[in-house]
Amino acid sequence: SLAHNLTNESCKLTWFSPEDDGGSPITNYVIEKRESDRRAWTPVTYTVTRQNATVQGLIQGKAYFFRIAAENSIGMGPFVETSEALVIREPITVPERPEDLEVKEVTKNTVTLTWNPPKYDGGSEIINYVLESRLIGTEKFHKVTNDNLLSRKYTVKGLKEGDTYEYRVSAVNIVGQGKPSFCTKPITCKDELAPPTLHLDFRDKLTIRVGEAFA
Repeated sequence: SLAHNLTNESCKLTWFSPEDDGGSPITNYVIEKRESDRRAWTPVTYTVTRQNATVQGLIQGKAYFFRIAAENSIGMGPFVETSEALVIREPITVPERPEDLEVKEVTKNTVTLTWNPPKYDGGSEIINYVLESRLIGTEKFHKVTNDNLLSRKYTVKGLKEGDTYEYRVSAVNIVGQGKPSFCTKPITCKDELAPPTLHLDFRDKLTIRVGEAFA
């Protein structure tokens, strides 16, 4: 049998029906629970005919074991117990989208980007960021790096001068990859031009020969 968290006060149990029903159809599954720090089992009281059930009324922060037995007209079979205790807590989800994706520097073959973490990590720490790019004029985004990316700054290299790209980034936790950030504006690979600098010489061009009177 398998237990997984649903909310901070319930969990869902799923199991397979027995291969041998003892010659009589199964009429019920008996479910019992116990807190991990106690020895006594208590029944979860309702009739279950499917191979899954939601157990309500659990206490957040506590760990529980569950066991299930099949019942037919002859009687009840042996219990099958969950192998590990399940801690009841707010369910973990994928992270929200990262924020403030910005282009910091552009050259003819590189783009440097930075971003901020999501407002909510889904209840589990972020273990990777996935940076993707799309060449304008094509449909699909492609992953920029295959390495784990934990720093929130990355320089994309090996780009082609004159090509235009847009970028997005997603956060990953133990559950999986969340929604991507909003895309950057399209960025064309070219060296940034510096504004022109004027060198003005304000000295007077007046020349006085030695010995001449200055009028």
